[in-house]
Amino acid sequence: MNWIVLFFSRIREILLKPANFFREMPRHGGFSDPLAFALTTHWLGAALNYLWHTLLSPVRPLALEQMIEKFGGYSSIDHSGRHLPWTQFAPSLVHWFFGMTSVIADPFVTLISLLFASALIFIGARLLVPAGQQGTLSEVTYESAVRVLCYAMAPSVLAGIPIFGSGVSWFYTWVVTIIGIKEVYRVSTGNSILISLFPKLLILGIIIMGIVIFSLFFLQLFVTGW
Repeated sequence: MNWIVLFFSRIREILLKPANFFREMPRHGGFSDPLAFALTTHWLGAALNYLWHTLLSPVRPLALEQMIEKFGGYSSIDHSGRHLPWTQFAPSLVHWFFGMTSVIADPFVTLISLLFASALIFIGARLLVPAGQQGTLSEVTYESAVRVLCYAMAPSVLAGIPIFGSGVSWFYTWVVTIIGIKEVYRVSTGNSILISLFPKLLILGIIIMGIVIFSLFFLQLFVTGW
């Protein structure tokens, strides 16, 4: 039970006092603890979000009971009207299947996303953290990037709030990430924002570059008459 108390107390500290938490956070110590924290927190938020979405959706679990009752009213399995309950129940079944699949796969998707995003954050920090200042480049490591992003996932649990939880969770996670980068790498707020956005800016730049290259390629083919 102690680890449960520690888990929620850590979430509370990150949500309420993120600057203090990241200022005191060890830059080293391995990947297992922060990754376990991040995967558990994000999964908990995803599961609660799915639960609320299911309970608040127009299709209730009662639909299953109604389907069974309708099926029970038919005397033969090939009755011409037996397709009607299936037609009515199909959207609920599809929603349940994909919803549960996303919840089950959430830890694996989150793990891959965290490791990939941490690599890009690490690259961005290496480029944007000024050398020779208090936040030296020697403190910018892949491990520190992983630890920042993992503990910055604490607001993911807010996704369990009905209706507005997903938006609040996403925005607060970004804010905590900015604070974490600022405190761990000791950079300005502007640089911290740029580092936090570096993965998205890099991917956006690659997409734009690809569009430009393909556009120039097809333009050259058009001008030269193929």
